[in-house]
Amino acid sequence: MLGLTTNIFWITHRIKINFADDIGNEKFGCGTGFWMISQSGKNIFVTNKHNVDPSIKFPNKPSLKLDKISIELRYYESSQPTENTDFFDVENIENCLFSSPSSDCSILVDPKFHKEIPSDPNREILKFENLIDEKRFANRLIIGPMETSFFIGFPGQNGRHWWDEKWKLPVARQCTVASLPQISFTNGQIKTDDIILMSGLSFSGSSGSPVFLPARGFPPGGDINDPAWRPALLAGIMSGHFWEETSAPSMFHHTGLSYMTRSTSILKLLQQANI
Repeated sequence: MLGLTTNIFWITHRIKINFADDIGNEKFGCGTGFWMISQSGKNIFVTNKHNVDPSIKFPNKPSLKLDKISIELRYYESSQPTENTDFFDVENIENCLFSSPSSDCSILVDPKFHKEIPSDPNREILKFENLIDEKRFANRLIIGPMETSFFIGFPGQNGRHWWDEKWKLPVARQCTVASLPQISFTNGQIKTDDIILMSGLSFSGSSGSPVFLPARGFPPGGDINDPAWRPALLAGIMSGHFWEETSAPSMFHHTGLSYMTRSTSILKLLQQANI
């Protein structure tokens, strides 16, 4: 993945989540997730832990349990994407879902579905080596404060969608690294670890959006040896944002500060899942 290919739009999907208790009370959630491929060739679906963990999403309802995860998948014709999609229920949640104990990250490892899913030539675009690991985070030539990055997801709230409703495609937004990425950002309002503060406008529904650094500099080849060269990399998962209490209209409540969970949390979950 040498450039920020537009095909990353096709690996980013909506998810729907159902929570239920033993007496039939239900709650619902929605968000964003994306596909990547592990070193061993397994399909990995990545999202936020708070999308699938009722104790985080509904802390005042301790009897709720995760009941169903559905992922919206796209149909292809002659390897070309169509506007036709459908939600597919994950059947093996108990066996494929892994969640971090301290960071806002969950993965589904080779999820199985209740019916045959459409083939997808783009599902393996994002690979293990495209993620920033601890060594890369420590290298300030790879990532530093004020780096421009982009996140891709399905924002919207109160039943109002801001993404392409015909093609069911996510929208991309620009953000900037606002804290030292080598150090996990801490703030009393953020209850999870492995965080980078971002200057950018994420909203409800954006949770689980992949955050990419675009390629920078000139790639090596011939006599070229650009020390600033960096391929496009996945830096993390958009996880939340800060709101400000104000009498202004609700659209102005966003402080302009969001935060993402670093890609190192994905790598740790892959280790936890022994892949």
